[in-house]
Amino acid sequence: MKVLFLVALSMIAVISLGTLAAPLEGSVTTEVVFYPQHGLIPKERREDPASKVDLIDVKFETDLVLTFSLSGLEITSTTAFTFRGVEFQSFVLSTTLGALTLRNTAIFAPTFFEFEELRDQFGRLRWCLLNAPVPLAWEACNNPDFASLPFGGGLYAHLVDPDFGVLPWHRFFGANAMHPVAQNLALARWVESLGGRLALACKAVIDIPPLLALPVEFRRNITDLSLVLGGLQLGGRMLFANLNIFNILANCRLDTVTASGVMVYLEGQTVSGVIVRGELWLGAKQGLACFGECKPLERSPNAMVTGGGLENPEEEKLYIKNLMIAGVRHDLYAEFHFDITDYGPPEGPNRFQCMIDQVDNDNDGWFAEDPLNSIDDDNDGFFDEDDWDVTSALCFVQVRQSGRIAPWGLNFQLTWNFNGQLDLLSAVGITELRIGEITAQSTWVFWSSAQQAFTGGLSRLGIALDPPGVKLALSAVFCTDATLCRAPNIHQIALLPPIARYELGLTAATGMFSLSGLVLVECNYWELNIDLSATMGQVTLLSSTILLEDLLAGQRFALIVRF
Repeated sequence: MKVLFLVALSMIAVISLGTLAAPLEGSVTTEVVFYPQHGLIPKERREDPASKVDLIDVKFETDLVLTFSLSGLEITSTTAFTFRGVEFQSFVLSTTLGALTLRNTAIFAPTFFEFEELRDQFGRLRWCLLNAPVPLAWEACNNPDFASLPFGGGLYAHLVDPDFGVLPWHRFFGANAMHPVAQNLALARWVESLGGRLALACKAVIDIPPLLALPVEFRRNITDLSLVLGGLQLGGRMLFANLNIFNILANCRLDTVTASGVMVYLEGQTVSGVIVRGELWLGAKQGLACFGECKPLERSPNAMVTGGGLENPEEEKLYIKNLMIAGVRHDLYAEFHFDITDYGPPEGPNRFQCMIDQVDNDNDGWFAEDPLNSIDDDNDGFFDEDDWDVTSALCFVQVRQSGRIAPWGLNFQLTWNFNGQLDLLSAVGITELRIGEITAQSTWVFWSSAQQAFTGGLSRLGIALDPPGVKLALSAVFCTDATLCRAPNIHQIALLPPIARYELGLTAATGMFSLSGLVLVECNYWELNIDLSATMGQVTLLSSTILLEDLLAGQRFALIVRF
C-alpha cells in the first residue's frame, strides 16, 4: 500500500506541475526494484523455483528534478525519495553576468562519502573511500599502494555484496561500470550494512537508527566561478563541507567537523587550437563526493575536501590538449604533489602524498612491489627489497596519442603512463578498423617487466556488426593484469594470457521501442542484463532485468515523465 500511495502522490505532483507556467520544467522518475531476500534462500534451495519468486524484497524510489528559469537566472532542485522519506536534495543556482559565470550547489542528505581518485603503480585510475560518517574496514584503501598486492596494484578497496560478490570501487565509478540496477542494489545493501556495523559498535552506549533514517542536514556547498579575460579563462571552485562523524572512541559521540578547500585554474587556447590548463588544489582533492546511497544522481565529481584551505596545498595539475604533430593528436596530463614528506612509521612502509613509487630499489623494472613490512610480498624469496620512495614533486605523467591511418581506415590510440622520474610504468594501445557495417577493435596492454622492457598482452578483442537500427557486438577479454596472471610470481608473466571473460551485447530500436542486452560469461559465472523501454511523447516506460547464474538478482520497473 505504501508503494501505491507514493506512486499516486508522484503522479499527482506531475499533473499539477504540468499546469504551471513555461519557466518551470523537469522530470519525475518513479521506479520499483524487486530483489531476493538474502540469508533466507540457502544455496541448496536456489534451484527451487518457488524460492526465487516468493522470498523477495522491494526497493522504491522517486526522483524529482525541477528547473526554474527567469531572466538569466536558473534554479534547479533535485530530490530523491525512498520509503524512509527524503534521501538526497540539492539546489543549484546558476547565472551569467557578462564575462562572469556563477554556479552554486547546496547539498542536503543524511549521509556522505568521499572517494579519493588515485593512480595505482601501473597508472590506472582507482578510487579510495577516504571519509565516511562510520568506521571503515575493507572499503578503505590499502595504503600505501604496492604493485605486488593482488587485484589492481594494491588499490583493492571494495565492498562485498551477497549477489555480485567482491566489487572494487572502479566497478561503480570507472569506465566499465556495472549495470545501474546492480550498482543501485549493491550500494543500498552496503549503506545498510554500514548502519548495522555502527549500531553494533555503539549498542552499549546509544541506539543509532539506520544511516538513511538519520536527519537530512546540510552536507556540502560548491561554488564555481569563471571569468573570461582576453582569451584566457580564470576560474575556481570553493568547497565547504560538513563532515559530521560518529566517534566510536568517544562514546559514539557525533563530532561536528567542518572543512573548506579551493581549486583555482587558468585555461587558454592558442590560434592552432592547443588548449593549456593549469589547476591548483588547496585543501581539496580531485575526488568524488556522494550522498545518500551514492547513486549517480547523488554524486558530485571533483568535490573532495581535506581542509586547511590556502595552508594545505594538495595537488597541481597541468593539461595540454589537442597538440597536433604530423597529423597525430597529443594530449598530456601531469600531476604534482609538492609535499614529499615521508609520513610512514619508523619501522614500517613509507607513506607519501604521491601514491606512485619513484625509485626501483632492487633494479628489477618493478616499483614498490615489496615494501618494508617483513613480508615477501612478491613471492620471489626475498624480503623488503623495494619500498615506496618519492623524491620528486612530479608524481604522474600521462601522454595520449590518437590518429587515423587513412589508407587503411584504421583508428588508433596510444596511452603512455610514467611516474615522477619519467620511468615508463605501462602503455595501452587501442586499434579500430571499420569496413562497411563491421567494426573490429583490439586493445593491447604493456607492463614494465623484470627485464627492464615490456611484457605485452592482448587485453580485449572484439567485433561489432551495426546495420541500421541494430548493433551486435562480441568481445573476448583476456587476463593481462600483471598481479593476477603471474606464474608463479609477479616477475614471471604468462606469455599467452588466458581468456577471462566473454561479452555479447545487442542493442536495437524501432519506433517507440528500444532493446539493450548484455551477456557476461566469466568462468563458472554468467550474467544477463536486459533493458526494454517504450517512449510515448513525454512518458517513458522502462524495464531492467539482472539475471545471474542461479537467481534473479534484480528486476526494475520505472516510469519517467518529463514536463
